[in-house]
Amino acid sequence: MYDILVDERFLELLKVVGLAVLLGGAIGMEREVKGRSAGFRTNILVCLGSALVMLVSKQLEQLSLLDPGGRHHFPIDPGRVAAGVLTGVGFLGAGAIVKTGDVVRGLTTAASIWLMTGLGVAVGLGFYVEAVTTTAVALIVLNVATRVDALIRSNEYYSITVCLPTERAAAGEDRILTILRALPGAAAHVTRRRVDLADQTTGLTFYLRTRGHADSKGVTAAITGVGGVQRVTWR
Repeated sequence: MYDILVDERFLELLKVVGLAVLLGGAIGMEREVKGRSAGFRTNILVCLGSALVMLVSKQLEQLSLLDPGGRHHFPIDPGRVAAGVLTGVGFLGAGAIVKTGDVVRGLTTAASIWLMTGLGVAVGLGFYVEAVTTTAVALIVLNVATRVDALIRSNEYYSITVCLPTERAAAGEDRILTILRALPGAAAHVTRRRVDLADQTTGLTFYLRTRGHADSKGVTAAITGVGGVQRVTWR
């Protein structure tokens, strides 16, 4: 009886491992082609590892039911194991997120890693149709969404700091506001803050919201043309 169970577990292992590698590799290849940090190998390993953990937990539960109180009695809840796996891999995904100033990158990569975990859990528990269907949908989303993003002009946020002599701050502020509010999609979306610095210098910080990217070089050149401007910094 036990030998039969071992053979069945081996066949199940081959099926789970093969499907996990296939599904993880499919999404991993898409990420690899786009040059993302979590690419082909990473996605396969995440999917394979989570699938193995769930397969083992499911088989331990079956052995526990077949042999209560015996040497194969391992009381375990696959649902709690799945929750632990999803939570643990969440920290791995968080490592792919990088924030530079007001720009956050790596969210899609982190989401793909978390998705890999979900696919591995589904494969390990035997939900093959659900896993394959989700992989197909994910590939469609990753490819179609990129094209949709290119068509949508999202809001961009900038912080522009301008340093100029204090006696020219008032006039300079009005002229800079005029320049910024003339940008496409930026009208009525500019706020500012004035800070008096040392040596009779004033720092003007402008918070700009535009539809799509702002031409930082062109705007900097226009602001620099305002009398007395000493430095222009973008964030």
